[in-house]
Amino acid sequence: MSNLVKRLMGGNIIQKWFGKYIGFIFFVVLLLVLLITLRYNIEGEVREINKLSKEINELQKRSLKVKTTYQTTTQMTYINSRLESTGIAISTEPIKDIIVYDDKTEQEK
Repeated sequence: MSNLVKRLMGGNIIQKWFGKYIGFIFFVVLLLVLLITLRYNIEGEVREINKLSKEINELQKRSLKVKTTYQTTTQMTYINSRLESTGIAISTEPIKDIIVYDDKTEQEK
């Protein structure tokens, strides 16, 4: 038993095992570093996507508000109520065409 403890404490078994699998250990460590790096980058991308989604929603709401405001301010009743105080009103008479004839055209007929 003491012989086994001396061999373990001496490092011969660990040195032989470590020397045998050193390439595999470096490969696993490299894969772990790669995994951590990719996960960090993905989390950053997810944060950016969430930020942009919130910004898109805000801009859509703003666009809808501007569109609604535009539609209400261009309606004839709104325009008429705004111009009423200036004395300008919407005409209730139908549109009349004015035709101007040239004198030469009259004489040729």
